[in-house]
Amino acid sequence: MADWSALPQELLYLICQQLPTTDVIRFRSVCAAWRASVRPESASYTLFPIIPNSGIFDPAWGFHLSERTIYSLQSPFPNTINSSWIIKIERDNPVQMHLLDPLASSQFMPLPGNFPKRFSFIDIKVREIIKEYVLRFLSASPMLNSIGDLYGEKVAVMKNRSGEFAMMTIHVSGKLAVCESSDKKWRLLRDDLGLLFEDVIFKHGKFYAVDHTGRAIVMDSVDFNVTPVADSIFGGDRKFLVDCYGELLLVDKYLTGGLWVVDEDVDDSDSEFLPGGRAMKFQVWKLNENQGKWEQITDLGDHTLFLGENSSFAANSETLGDGCWKNCICFMDGIYSLERLKIERINETMVKKFWPPPNWVYTAASAEEETTEAEIMEKVKNFTVSS
Repeated sequence: MADWSALPQELLYLICQQLPTTDVIRFRSVCAAWRASVRPESASYTLFPIIPNSGIFDPAWGFHLSERTIYSLQSPFPNTINSSWIIKIERDNPVQMHLLDPLASSQFMPLPGNFPKRFSFIDIKVREIIKEYVLRFLSASPMLNSIGDLYGEKVAVMKNRSGEFAMMTIHVSGKLAVCESSDKKWRLLRDDLGLLFEDVIFKHGKFYAVDHTGRAIVMDSVDFNVTPVADSIFGGDRKFLVDCYGELLLVDKYLTGGLWVVDEDVDDSDSEFLPGGRAMKFQVWKLNENQGKWEQITDLGDHTLFLGENSSFAANSETLGDGCWKNCICFMDGIYSLERLKIERINETMVKKFWPPPNWVYTAASAEEETTEAEIMEKVKNFTVSS
């Protein structure tokens, strides 16, 4: 029988270069030799260069692009309550990670005192759900600790193995701004209609963007040609783009100006006043790129859509595990059921998908301490908590 641990490190490194992040994590869990062939930061740490302002984002001196990854961790133990844990990891340097709220940019704090520093991923199924990006501006004094998020707008990024990248975001004016690593220069895309864009996404080698009417455009990441791809739907007040397992969806969020809402299933005493700016309902549309239009859908099937501050994503029941609702939209203030056509409070099971860490995390860590060094993978060297 072949001794796989004796493979040359050069060969192991080349193999690892072809693997996605989640497989690299498990690759390093096989044995000490395989773990030593790939540094941990190679698996999940991408350092982007400082991006000059080039005059379109006042008063920033330059920008730092931060990459975050949302994962689903599945329990290695059968018949586990709350069998999955959805986490978001930000890693801006090789020795430090931040554990963030998957739907926001805030850190979970304080971390539990007995939170494990490391455990094996050999038996834990890890699914990468999505990568999200945040532009942080550097102040006029070029000190790297003088950082803030850029207007809270989403950023769509294309990158390749050679380190080259291109990005699209939304300028404070509502126009689209793009930047390529080859020239590190921002430029605003011309839009003859002058409408405000609301969301951007990178999918299948192309950048997509949608304005507040639902009109969508596509931009090729090679020649940066812009083409209309879907006409306006108008409708709601806020548009989100979501990649749902290969389908590009548009989520249209309707806001209320302030009204009393009465639950028809109970008496009038359970009515609630919704102040202006609160979500009232949602509609979901699917892009038909061949016909250049959005087609409304009323059933998401096995999927749940999540609308976050910096990214939106879809997950199915296999990814979310037990107890999660299907055919619904989860956002910061509640859950909208496409079946019942109403907004409901997030139930405890759904909340616990994010925080606190499920009990099986600690059990897995305890089991790991009894294994040999060859079976251990370092998971977290140092989580930091901001004040």
